[in-house]
Amino acid sequence: MIVECGPATGTLTDARRTYAFKGGYCERQPQNNFQVFIGDVSTARGNDGQPYFFLTADTRTHRGSIGVSFGGKVIVPASTVDLTGSLLHGAFAGKNANTGAAFSGSWNCHGVMYVGPN
Repeated sequence: MIVECGPATGTLTDARRTYAFKGGYCERQPQNNFQVFIGDVSTARGNDGQPYFFLTADTRTHRGSIGVSFGGKVIVPASTVDLTGSLLHGAFAGKNANTGAAFSGSWNCHGVMYVGPN
């Protein structure tokens, strides 16, 4: 299991509830991409019951992909999102790739951005 750590936080709201995530990090990558990792990730079914928030985005197109697990369930499978805001904090909206249900949310790096290798 990989346990992410750092000050990054995120939220995801669907038709039923709002999920909150904390203790992650943000990473800037070459070619104008960035990623946000929050929570624990496991190869076990249902992510071993651990919460996980993953956002990857292209700053040129303001589009990205998100995947969210919570309470042993995949809340949003890898799904496309539209982004607003900056690298350090912003909002997203999209539709669940499996069900078509709308969701939205946000991320906040709290001023900390790891810069990946070129």
